Amino acid sequence: MTSFQSALGEDEGVADELAANQRQISIAEFFEKNKHMLGFDSGARGLVTAVKEGVDNSLVWETPFVYRDNGETKHEPIGAMVDRLIEQHREDVTVERGGDLEKVRVGGVEALSFNDEYDVGFQSVGTVFRHRVNSDIYKLSVEGGRGVRLTDYHSVFVLRDGDIVSVKTSEITEDDHVVLPQNSWGEGSRSEIDLVTELLDRPAARTEPVGLYGVEHLIEEYRESIRESVDAGYRLGDFKKCDRLPLNLVRELDLDPSEYRGCELGYRYGKYRIPAVLDVDSELAELLGLYTAEGCVTGGAESDHEKVYLSLGSHETELISRAESLVKSVFGIPPSTVRAHDSATNVTVSSKITALVIKDVFQPGVSADEKRIPRFVFDFPQDAREQFLLGYAAGDGHPTEAALTALKRGGNIDSVPKRRFSVSTVSDRLASGIRYLLSSVGYDATHEVIPAETRTIDGRDIEFGDSHKLYIRTNQSSVSRSRLPASECISSVEDAKLAYNLDGRQTRVATDSALALADGGSLDFIDGAREVAESDLTALPVESIKQVEYNRKWVYDISVPGDENFMAGTAPLACHNSLDACEEAGIAPDIFVDISEAGDYYKLVIEDNGPGITKQQVPKVFGKLLYGSRFHAREQNRGQQGIGISAAVLYSQLTSGKPARVTSRPKGKSTAQEFELIIDTDANAPEIKEERERSWDRPHGTRIELEMEANMRARSQLHDYIEETAVVNPHARVELREPGLAEPLKFERATDELHGETEEIMPDETEEIKPHPHGVELGTLIKMLEATESYSLSGFLQGEFTRVGTKSAASIVDGFRDRFYGREVGWSAPAADDPIHLERAVETVVANKGKEATEDFAGRVADTLESRERTTHAGVVEIVDTVADEIATAYDTTFGDTVREKAVEAAWACLTAYGTELAVPAAADSREPASSRSDGDEPASGKSDGDEPAGSKSNGDEPASDEPAAVDLLTPDLYTIVDDATTTQKDDAVVNGVAERLARRLHEVGGRHRVTRSELRALVGDAADDTEEYDGATFGETARENVTEAVWERTQTVPDDPPKVGAVAGDRDTASELLAAMRAADVISPPTNCLAPITEELVEAGLRKEFDADFYAAATRDAEVSGGDPFIVEAGIAYGGELEDGGQVDVLRFANRVPLVYQRGACATTDVVKRIGWRNYGLSQSGGSGVPQGPAVVMVHIASTNVPFTSESKDAVANVPEIEDEIELAIREAARELKSFLNERRSLRKRREKQDVLGRILPEMAEKVAEVTDREEPEIGGALARIMNNVAVETERDGDETTLAVRNHTDTEESPDVTAICATEPAATPPAATAVEVDGEWFLNWQPTVAGGETEQVTFELPADADVTLSVDAVAEEKLTLEEDE
Repeated sequence: MTSFQSALGEDEGVADELAANQRQISIAEFFEKNKHMLGFDSGARGLVTAVKEGVDNSLVWETPFVYRDNGETKHEPIGAMVDRLIEQHREDVTVERGGDLEKVRVGGVEALSFNDEYDVGFQSVGTVFRHRVNSDIYKLSVEGGRGVRLTDYHSVFVLRDGDIVSVKTSEITEDDHVVLPQNSWGEGSRSEIDLVTELLDRPAARTEPVGLYGVEHLIEEYRESIRESVDAGYRLGDFKKCDRLPLNLVRELDLDPSEYRGCELGYRYGKYRIPAVLDVDSELAELLGLYTAEGCVTGGAESDHEKVYLSLGSHETELISRAESLVKSVFGIPPSTVRAHDSATNVTVSSKITALVIKDVFQPGVSADEKRIPRFVFDFPQDAREQFLLGYAAGDGHPTEAALTALKRGGNIDSVPKRRFSVSTVSDRLASGIRYLLSSVGYDATHEVIPAETRTIDGRDIEFGDSHKLYIRTNQSSVSRSRLPASECISSVEDAKLAYNLDGRQTRVATDSALALADGGSLDFIDGAREVAESDLTALPVESIKQVEYNRKWVYDISVPGDENFMAGTAPLACHNSLDACEEAGIAPDIFVDISEAGDYYKLVIEDNGPGITKQQVPKVFGKLLYGSRFHAREQNRGQQGIGISAAVLYSQLTSGKPARVTSRPKGKSTAQEFELIIDTDANAPEIKEERERSWDRPHGTRIELEMEANMRARSQLHDYIEETAVVNPHARVELREPGLAEPLKFERATDELHGETEEIMPDETEEIKPHPHGVELGTLIKMLEATESYSLSGFLQGEFTRVGTKSAASIVDGFRDRFYGREVGWSAPAADDPIHLERAVETVVANKGKEATEDFAGRVADTLESRERTTHAGVVEIVDTVADEIATAYDTTFGDTVREKAVEAAWACLTAYGTELAVPAAADSREPASSRSDGDEPASGKSDGDEPAGSKSNGDEPASDEPAAVDLLTPDLYTIVDDATTTQKDDAVVNGVAERLARRLHEVGGRHRVTRSELRALVGDAADDTEEYDGATFGETARENVTEAVWERTQTVPDDPPKVGAVAGDRDTASELLAAMRAADVISPPTNCLAPITEELVEAGLRKEFDADFYAAATRDAEVSGGDPFIVEAGIAYGGELEDGGQVDVLRFANRVPLVYQRGACATTDVVKRIGWRNYGLSQSGGSGVPQGPAVVMVHIASTNVPFTSESKDAVANVPEIEDEIELAIREAARELKSFLNERRSLRKRREKQDVLGRILPEMAEKVAEVTDREEPEIGGALARIMNNVAVETERDGDETTLAVRNHTDTEESPDVTAICATEPAATPPAATAVEVDGEWFLNWQPTVAGGETEQVTFELPADADVTLSVDAVAEEKLTLEEDE
């Protein structure tokens, strides 16, 4: 109560008197009282604030990918393909964005994609791309173990409302279904493998010992060509005698395969030969499958013992025999079969030519973890592809016998005599390849990763890594891929059975069945969905989206003109080209600030070349406080509160009385619009004084002119602000004119000097996102509830928040139910020896259903309850309803609501019996009555025998009684829970006391035993308090919380429908419970495409542009989340050079690319800088804390959708722990580089000192040696470089011949940048060097790479009298010795 209110006392009319003193204040009064918060508390700061407010897709390398390269279908990581193509076509590569993007047009490459009719096939690739990683990487997992790793802006195709649409990763929800092929694909046209052509593509050294045999007809036909191609020492007769032509000679003859069909290939002096052309048939396919599963090649290419092994189980006699037959049939070689040990037998092919073909031509991989689908298999006919898969299954599948049976029958996969079989591999690439191969023949597989394990084999423990297991159904009609999501495809169903199943029992419908029902008029598709159902495509549900680590430099993409999609992932999933959206060009900003004196005031003009502001928006933007497009946006922007520029207008208006003049020309408009306006401070609305159309020389932009009371005492802060704006926005050009400046202060736009490009640096485009469930406050939530068009909470959550799908919404709604209704406690059913007969109790309340039906009903209810560990009231209702429906059908009777309710009541009473009096049957094992108190004023008794809780079964030694007894089933249940939740130090009496008292309190809750978590905590606390008070025990907070948690884990969420949106919006307490549930739910972090960090590279570029230093370092952290708002922290350090020494380092603070000029001491950034131990990084720090000293600049930038400022002036960041942690990590990351630099500099300084000493001593030593030995002084040229392990660069002149030599005396590779500055043009310039003329001098540049201990040199011609001067970069001066020929 205020002192004024206190003085009024309690007289009548006080309220009226108070009301008379209340009135609405104008924004002018508000501004005057709060201008210190807004940054306008003085003329100097007001000017700075006014200036401030006026200025202010792709896949990862490892992603499996199938494509055709000049007709051959291949399967490999997309990164491997793109890297290879870019390097092969390096001279044609286009480099953009300062080296961050590389792309090249390609020919002969086709990707698997779908067209407008949804037909799947191979289409030509136009361009391949790779660009540096600039966002988080996510793993999108789809049902069946499919997955793809991609950037948050890359898109995949999903099925939504009957249409196949492209959706960015950041916008995918758990309700989406990703598109993939359903039918077989691939032409399968390869009929033979031309081994001659394949081997001729290998290096000549590899095939030198190989020859083509059976060539008599070729020798006769190509006699002259052979003579011309061989050395004089060879004779045609020799070739004829051996009936052999060396393969490297065949290389010169340019033969057609038809000419050597029937010939054979073999090694010189080799025992075995194989066909020169292999037919693609079932036997070749099966053998390749068996080799891929169980084969290896041993011995190197130069070995005489290179062999092919198939390692099979000794018990697999049938498979061993089949393998022997396959080898002989395909290669014509009889294998040897040797028992390797008790459990393994090797089928061995002792043939180097066979090993060469397997290893170099088919390339299935060598070790188990390197295995992959052999070359050409994807192009085999479909039957042969299936034979390959069955061959693999025979070797590494289960059951092997099933695959063998199908192979013996000459059948395909559908002839396997099992509904399902599996195959295994430890190779990631092979696991993906098998899935693509299965897809190509119209089959699907589900995938499981078998975790690493240790197995004991022959008494030894052997470590096995992760492996892949694929499950294949022989009847594909039942697999998920053959079914479509009903919610995305079907609008209505008339078929009763399907309608019944779709009512909560199934979510997908068989594609063939849906089409048949549609043809019969019993089903209607959503528009467009029938085309999908009839196509080569289907869709499977998203299982998860998780951020993953990625340590490579590039991510990859391809362009398929016309289709713009391709299949990629561990199994084929439809991905969309992403780079189109990433290449939009922005407008590089120019900002002009002019401050001039205007009588008693200062005139401020701020002009930019931005996109302009529309005519309708100009008055609102500049003439209305709290108006803006950014306050509610979840997107990184420079402004947030909607106060800034309009506050500057108001300050100008209040101090000078003059209107603001605003000129704006939107992009694309022929003229500009000019306004003179003021703010109506009573209505907080713009008042336009004048409005006119005018011409303007800018094609687009905005200009504002303000006159205000100000002074230039804050000139340094103004300059700091402008300079820091240029640092944090290196893509901007900024110019400042002010009184007293002889020349304008200009900060030019940076170019990407790091990559030698002049391309302007532009920040990434940001995208607005919806709010995150963890990032809204109660008032905002209520407004959103009031504004939404959704009726249900689930619809509201999914429609209004990011990252909330069906699963997340259900989790939040369940959490809300728990808070709104409470959860139900579950209880155990009475045991057989308990005095309560559950079945009889239920049977008693059922009337008129017939004896047999009644007994069956009661028996099933009792059996079901007794089979469950615990059952809640809702669970009892569910059981009674289910059993009643079953009995009604079985006995042709009905169970109405009244009977069901009575049965529920009776069953629940049995489960929750507490204090129930009934005659205990005379039995030796009857339950001992519980000794619970009737009220809380007496201590509860302990257990009757000291070993069992009260209410538990007796020990059988007491006489049975027919007297009525109080039955308590709750205490024993709770005793078990409390005992498990507490330590062994709690004796049974204490545990029993807490259990008894908690049982009584839950009984008093009554009804369905519903409690919220807070209510349960209070009940446990009361029970523990009474136990401590009456039993003299100790029951601490940890024990109480453990018991609360243990009981809560045994409760269940109630099935009651949650309140509708309108009811939640109308009750603040209910809305608060919803908010608590939202914050507690585990929801995927918000996407980060709403943020545009400066990036590590550009932070450094900005520092280099504005500070002349010796050292620069920068760090950009990964995105984190605070309160549901994503943020990124970046830090940079500049050190030495022209930076001022002797005082504290400059700390530059930025938020969303805006400098923070004031309130440095109140900012979290400064707090973090102070608490870092800078001595560890080479900077002085008085007392070990505080801002460090030294010639350095430390900058920190926070990019966020909602920067937590301490006030509306936006000058300091609040102390939020998550943000402070990231600031510290970013600074330390850059500081570690500073530490390395300073250590290296100290080392070089010592090296320089040592070198200076040697430079003085060596000539003196040479002189002394000559004097002592009476000989000439020894040659010491090059000695200093050798002693110091330097890089020596020498110039040697011999007449007109000049030689540059680099002698590397270090033990590491060096790449000096050597420039010889010549007085005249050099002649005979070597290819390794380039010469250009600049201002009459010739600069010959040479950049050799010299290994440690080696020398490289180049020679060119130059007149003997022409001067040559050396300049060397890329080697530290302290490690360099220059020796120029005099």
